[in-house]
Amino acid sequence: MIARINGWKTIDWSGIVVGRSDPASWWMGVAANNTLTYVWNNNSAQTWNWQGAPEIPENKWALVAIAIEPTKATSYIYHRDSDKLDAEVNDIDHIEQTVVNLKFGWDECCGARYFKGLIDEVMIYDRTLNADDLKRLATVGLPVESKGKLAITWAALKQD
Repeated sequence: MIARINGWKTIDWSGIVVGRSDPASWWMGVAANNTLTYVWNNNSAQTWNWQGAPEIPENKWALVAIAIEPTKATSYIYHRDSDKLDAEVNDIDHIEQTVVNLKFGWDECCGARYFKGLIDEVMIYDRTLNADDLKRLATVGLPVESKGKLAITWAALKQD
């Protein structure tokens, strides 16, 4: 899960990208210690209470990502101002889970867990990206061919 963000939490545990379907929840957001953390493993405290993730910059553009693998998860933050990619690893086993019921900038659990700011270019991959992949996305972007995409197709339909 990847997103570009510029903003800050309204309260601790504000969601950036959230998919709650308890117990198999997915959550990427701002933890109480202002780091980029996540929920996985059927809402395991070993994920959401992990204290080692990199700190999110407040009200600055950053690319944030959580990469889940069977034996670890990596929290990445690319800081646009300094061209630096921070990464920290949570070395625990991760079960296979399906992410459903996605919401952006909000976690419906437990009050007003809103991300106040901009969320752009949310990306979900069917494979785990590494640091080189994320640095390339952060600096070059994701080239996309517009032909046949929904926006182009809808525009053509509206002209008829």
